[in-house]
Amino acid sequence: MLIELHPLTCAAFNADFDGDQMAVHVPLSLEAQLEARILMLSTNNILSPSNGKPIIVPSQDMILGIYYLSQEPLTDKPAGYFVDADQIEFALSSGQIKVHSTIISRFETVDNNGNTKFENIHLLLADSY
Repeated sequence: MLIELHPLTCAAFNADFDGDQMAVHVPLSLEAQLEARILMLSTNNILSPSNGKPIIVPSQDMILGIYYLSQEPLTDKPAGYFVDADQIEFALSSGQIKVHSTIISRFETVDNNGNTKFENIHLLLADSY
């Protein structure tokens, strides 16, 4: 059996990736399963119960990624105008634009009166997949 851990949860289990073993306990009754779901939910285990310090904090390459995605573009000139997300994805995959390019895209919005209108919005492309 393989246990997959997100890197941010490793500290809570005192886990690393040097070949250690971990035991798996399976709650059998419905009540035990419900209790395990609630107690083990990551949102309920953000702070250490022993000292109150955060357990889940960005580390290693996550900090580098946050820094990289927050960088401002080198130019204020938009790299292009795109009508929809498909055009943006195509331009990104074909190399016409890059991550950190400033682009203009057309989005459908609704005003306070419920009227639909289209607006041009300046975007900083910060993700590629």
